[in-house]
Amino acid sequence: MPPEPTSPERRLKTMRPADSVEAFGRLPTSNSLFTFAIASFPMNRSSTTVALATAAAATVTVVLWWRSRARRCKAFPPAKPVEDLIRRGLRKQDLPSEADAIVIGAGPAGLSLAVLLGNFGRKVLVLEQHDRAGGGLHSFTEHGYEFETGFHYLGEMQKGAELRSIVDSLTNEEVEFTNLDARSGGIYDKVVFQNGSDHLGVPNGLEQWLEVLQQKFPEEREAIAVYGRDLKAAMVTFFPTMVWRTLPFDWLRKLLYPLLAAPAMKLSKPASERLDEITRNGKLKAFMGYLALGCIGMTDAAADWRSILGVQVHFSEGAYFPHGGPSAITRAMVQKIESQGGRVYVRARVDDLLWEGQSCCGVVLEKDSLTVRAPIVVSSVGLHNTERFLREKPCHDAFVERLRPLQRTHGHLFLFVGLKGSAAELNLPSNNLWVLPGEDLSRRMAEFHADHEAPFGYVGLAFPSAKDPSYHERNPDRCTCAVVAGDVPWDWFEKWQSTKVRHRGQDYEAFKKSFEERLLDILYTQYPQTKGRVEYVNMGTPLDTNFYLGKTQGESYGLQQTLEKTNADLTWLFAKPKVPHWPKGLLLAGQDVTGDGFAPAVVSAIFASCAVEGFVRGWFNVISMLGLRGTLRALF
Repeated sequence: MPPEPTSPERRLKTMRPADSVEAFGRLPTSNSLFTFAIASFPMNRSSTTVALATAAAATVTVVLWWRSRARRCKAFPPAKPVEDLIRRGLRKQDLPSEADAIVIGAGPAGLSLAVLLGNFGRKVLVLEQHDRAGGGLHSFTEHGYEFETGFHYLGEMQKGAELRSIVDSLTNEEVEFTNLDARSGGIYDKVVFQNGSDHLGVPNGLEQWLEVLQQKFPEEREAIAVYGRDLKAAMVTFFPTMVWRTLPFDWLRKLLYPLLAAPAMKLSKPASERLDEITRNGKLKAFMGYLALGCIGMTDAAADWRSILGVQVHFSEGAYFPHGGPSAITRAMVQKIESQGGRVYVRARVDDLLWEGQSCCGVVLEKDSLTVRAPIVVSSVGLHNTERFLREKPCHDAFVERLRPLQRTHGHLFLFVGLKGSAAELNLPSNNLWVLPGEDLSRRMAEFHADHEAPFGYVGLAFPSAKDPSYHERNPDRCTCAVVAGDVPWDWFEKWQSTKVRHRGQDYEAFKKSFEERLLDILYTQYPQTKGRVEYVNMGTPLDTNFYLGKTQGESYGLQQTLEKTNADLTWLFAKPKVPHWPKGLLLAGQDVTGDGFAPAVVSAIFASCAVEGFVRGWFNVISMLGLRGTLRALF
């Protein structure tokens, strides 16, 4: 006999991401990156205090012992003063012969790791192939306009949040952040459908977000309640999983998996499958899953539901933008690295690794085949870029086999627009605008991939100059707009990969121009006040992503956040990956180890620092940045 049909209400009420989630009640007021789920550790306050005191005493003992035996390299040669630290070019006479650690790539992960290792007295050399440090955290100036490359906003930057405390430590508290929803009518994102059929503003606070959805879809209250429970589960299971991934021994990870990692894995399933379980309302699904498009570069067709929830949780207390733009974060971290005795060089492409037997012991630079030795080398430039260093090594075939199920994300089109006039004069918002082609995001993206003249899979519009309160002090009577469209398959641009930047031919320029005109039309439709104010336009493609950010197939976000990626995170993709014959001394950091974005970059740096310094020292470093109050708040 066929099973008895159930009503949607009964079906929804039986759904639970985890049995323990019901105990958490309403959403916590703090949901930062490092919020600890005390329900996972049933201790009373006194026993926890004793445990903390014991751990602190043991940690101090370990630290003193380690410092008494640790060997550090001699000081780096003095470097010529430069006008801007994030653009310090490599000079042969300034290059040290050895370092305590070398980090390949000066994106947010590489810079964060250099600071973390510098906290332990290590002199860290950071090498970047681009002409400025920062990766996605850098700006550039063209025709008098200052543009941001891809930094839209950042969550968990409210004062007192654990991630904010860590960022303050990484930057010596030299960077201030502005809450975007306070400058844009209480929302940090606005989601609209291209045909004008509907729109929705996304407010600060998860409770407020759920309330907005309930007001918009009163008939879907049960579905939205299930979605809210998933968000709560994602919130309280992140930190234990993060701790689990830094544990030093296989047997310990196996022992603690049920306690630390298993609760989070109950949320791991294809996002489209979970959305189908939650609701049949296509528009509600689109609003629940829109952040996956611009923040992890995927639709709900294959994305892990945990990743989508994690992005929404990240912005639960609103979105922020740094004063001075994202380069201010980069500049502050580079300055701290140099104050610790380290150095960051740009135009310093690493050509190969130095080897002693099967152990990595340094790098070979492309420039004059210069070499620098170090007992620790960390690659933060992605797994596929790292693969080229391992060719003809015993681990290579096994590493390639591990990579096979992990797909790269697609690329994007980037339109940089310079506008005459101030943000106030043009009435430009500080929130981002996401333009969706329709309710079924996966189908619409597939249609775009099949025909580049079809509506874009999505378009994101932002005005960085309206987000940064200090922008008009540096650039009076000027505004900038960033338009991002995706996702763009690599094979559309692959035939031009051997051509040089700015010399790719007329057919390439004509292809670019067709996209440029369409994106400008969307800008004028959504913000008609910008028409007639455009003074400068520049279009970037996946080829530019390869050239400027060192990617391999224009992949803006590295690896896709799929179930296969989640499985890799649990089985082998650690800072020191579990790959047969993996070289001693070589570690991984960056977005491929965790996920795309600034916060995951910081997390990957913590993973790598724990692998270098040891679990106890690595976490002691984090606790010292949080301070006693922040640590206790995270624990209690």
